[in-house]
Amino acid sequence: MPSMPCIGIFFRHLRQTHQGEMRKVYQLYQSDQVSQDGFGKLYKPMEDQERDLASELPKLQGEIVAPEMQQLSANEIAAEATDFHKRWLSFKADEKPRIIESIDIQPTPLPRRSTQEATRSVAAVPS
Repeated sequence: MPSMPCIGIFFRHLRQTHQGEMRKVYQLYQSDQVSQDGFGKLYKPMEDQERDLASELPKLQGEIVAPEMQQLSANEIAAEATDFHKRWLSFKADEKPRIIESIDIQPTPLPRRSTQEATRSVAAVPS
């Protein structure tokens, strides 16, 4: 997948080109080379497209950045868990229950399996 700077540069160039075309249509209207109706027919779709382009870039940025942020969060969680595990023995006995109670873990539901899939999984386990 292309990097964010490449997409950002591409979208900026696309918008600048599009805005240049919009300026040309406006200049034609200002110099009476295009009627008011003609201007509206030309300019309105360009204006709509400009609005779409302006709203699309943040969406694309989010789609690119979100997986990076999730990976960063997963790495941070793993690092903190490792650190916590290393320090566990250094905690006093009366601190450990309080620490455990303060940890708020929200379990993530596992995907449901069909009965056939579960049966196949159990059948595949060696006895």
